[in-house]
Amino acid sequence: MTTRFPAHDPKSRCRLQRIALGALLALMLGACTPEPPMELVNLTISDSGEYAVDGVAIDKAHLAEVLKARQRPGQKLVVHLQPNPKASYDAVHAAMAACQQVGANVGMVGNEQFLPANGASGSSS
Repeated sequence: MTTRFPAHDPKSRCRLQRIALGALLALMLGACTPEPPMELVNLTISDSGEYAVDGVAIDKAHLAEVLKARQRPGQKLVVHLQPNPKASYDAVHAAMAACQQVGANVGMVGNEQFLPANGASGSSS
C-alpha cells in the first residue's frame, strides 16, 4: 500500500510546503483585518438614579431605545458606563441590562473614585 504523498517524493514535499504556506498566509491576512468602526456612547448615572446619554437626560423606560438608535449598521456599539458612587445597584443593573439588550460592549469608567481616599490598595501589612 502506497501513501498519497510519499515523504521521499520531491513533488509531494513541494506541494505540502505550498499548502502550509497558503494556510499561514490565510491566518496572517485574517489577523490583519481591521476592527469594525465603533460608536462610542457615554452613559452616566447620577446619585439619584437618573440616566444621561452623552449629557442628555434619558428616562429608564427609553434607555434601551436610545442606545439602539445610536447603533449604526456595521458598527459596534461601545458604552462607557460611569455611575455615581452613590447610585443604587438597581439603577446600575438596569443600565447594564439595557446595554446587554442592544448587544453593546460595556466598559466601566471612573472606577478610581471607589478607591480609598489615601490611595491604599486595601491590603493590610
